[in-house]
Amino acid sequence: MPEKNEQNPKESTPEEELEPTRARVAELEGFLAQRDKELASAESRISELEQVAGDKDNQIAVLKQSVADLEQKLADLNNTLSQAISSYRALAVKSNQGVPRS
Repeated sequence: MPEKNEQNPKESTPEEELEPTRARVAELEGFLAQRDKELASAESRISELEQVAGDKDNQIAVLKQSVADLEQKLADLNNTLSQAISSYRALAVKSNQGVPRS
């Protein structure tokens, strides 16, 4: 009995039958390579943004500390002002004992 290829020239060899599959595999590998490239780019951008976020967090911490320091200074100044007003009143009363208070 003759081989299939000799008998019917329209039949393909196993090598020829694999060609579309190989082409599809090559196409998919190209897609994967492109996706890997895009993923690497995205990961790089994420890393950059994480660094920026870390820097901003540090700036926020410094600003919060500044706010706390300034609030403490304000409280101290208000206390000093209250003491100065009390001292002034006491001195004014002492200096003007003959003047009636209202």
